[in-house]
Amino acid sequence: MTKTQDVVARLPYRCVVGVRAEPGCSEQLCTASVRKTRALRKVRLDTLTGRAQEVDPKRFVNRGLGFELTDLEVAGKAYCSLAFEAFPNDSAMDAAFTQAVGAFLEELTGLDLAAAHSQSFPAWLGGII
Repeated sequence: MTKTQDVVARLPYRCVVGVRAEPGCSEQLCTASVRKTRALRKVRLDTLTGRAQEVDPKRFVNRGLGFELTDLEVAGKAYCSLAFEAFPNDSAMDAAFTQAVGAFLEELTGLDLAAAHSQSFPAWLGGII
């Protein structure tokens, strides 16, 4: 797997997201304008050799990794998110996932990307609105 700054896919769009204002209270919703631009990468892992090969993000692969870097604007403020996904979700993917994510992140410095800060998009969004 090579690291490049190529953007494989850019998918800009605007949407309105409803977020619960208080835990357990479905009547109080707030809305915010969200603009999202994503750069997607997908890697297929050969099941016999473990060799990684980058493929088109829209291509179906039975074993691999997905990477997503997203520029976000929420209620006029800029944010960025980074996501990794392994598929299928089985124990055999643990080592490959850990190795690939580690290789991707090893050269990034000055960023706190600890697993403790990892959360779903709805949970993160609810925390900033």
